[in-house]
Amino acid sequence: MPHMNTKTKFVYLAPFVALALLLMVLDMTNPVMVGPIGSLIVFGLIYVFISSCLYAIVEVLPYFSHKRRAGVFANVAALGAVLLLALNSLGQLTLLNFMLSLLLVFFGVFYFTRKRAPGL
Repeated sequence: MPHMNTKTKFVYLAPFVALALLLMVLDMTNPVMVGPIGSLIVFGLIYVFISSCLYAIVEVLPYFSHKRRAGVFANVAALGAVLLLALNSLGQLTLLNFMLSLLLVFFGVFYFTRKRAPGL
């Protein structure tokens, strides 16, 4: 079995840590008690959880040979998921907003996959 370095361990451990923190925050608080800052923390933890899960999954795909490209893809896709969740929590998630969010994620992924900068 190959030896896993610290960064590799963190990539596979981060989703579980983010999920545990998210569940603790959701269990100990309610939206009225924490206000906007607490809601921001919850959305941030959801973003970290989705992003780290996607990065762990995408890291093993052969298309993403560069680790930075896999990380950018995971972050853009997680941003789209959090955007949809925020729109839904505000009661503003319509078909048009859903399609525009998907279009935003598509253009973000397209931009970063076509970018030919050093390291990407």
